[in-house]
Amino acid sequence: MSPPDSTTATTLREFLTSKADEYGVRGRNQRRKEWLGAVDRLFVQLQSWMREADPEGLLDVIRYDVSRTERDYGTYDAPALQVRFGPEEVSVEPIYGHPPLSLTFDQGQMASSPDLGGADISGGRVDASNGLRTYHLFRERGDEADAWWIWDGDRFAKLDPASFGRILKDLLS
Repeated sequence: MSPPDSTTATTLREFLTSKADEYGVRGRNQRRKEWLGAVDRLFVQLQSWMREADPEGLLDVIRYDVSRTERDYGTYDAPALQVRFGPEEVSVEPIYGHPPLSLTFDQGQMASSPDLGGADISGGRVDASNGLRTYHLFRERGDEADAWWIWDGDRFAKLDPASFGRILKDLLS
C-alpha cells in the first residue's frame, strides 16, 4: 500500500481540527471531569446518609469503578457503589453523563403527562439496582448545587434521605 499523495492529503493537525467538532472532542475532558465530580458528590452524600441510618455499620458499602463510553465523554472510569446487607446486594452505577434526550417535568408529575415543563433533568443518570428492580436517579444541574430526582417507573421524587432510604429498603428486601 502506498502512502497518500502529499498534495491531496491533509496534515494530521488539519485532520484533527476538521474532525474535532464532528467527533465531539472539544472540551471533552472538562465535560467528563464535571460529570465525574457530580457523581462523586452524589456518592459522598449517599454514603453519609447510609452512615447516619446505620450507626452500627450493618451495611457493607464498597466503592469500585465501572468503565463507560459516551460520544461526548469518550471512554472513562466512573465511581460506583455496591451496598451489601446479608445476602442482598444493590449496585449504584452511573449510566450516562450526557443523556440521549432532555427530560423536563413538574415535581410529582407522571412522566406520561404531555406537558413535562419544569425541572431540566438532562444532567445525567445513575441507576440503583438489585438486578431485579431498578430506580433511575436523574441529575438536575444547579448554579450552586445539583439536585437529584428518583424515577420509580411512575413518578419523579426528589432524592433526599427519606426517599433514598425507601428505595434502599425496597432493593435490599
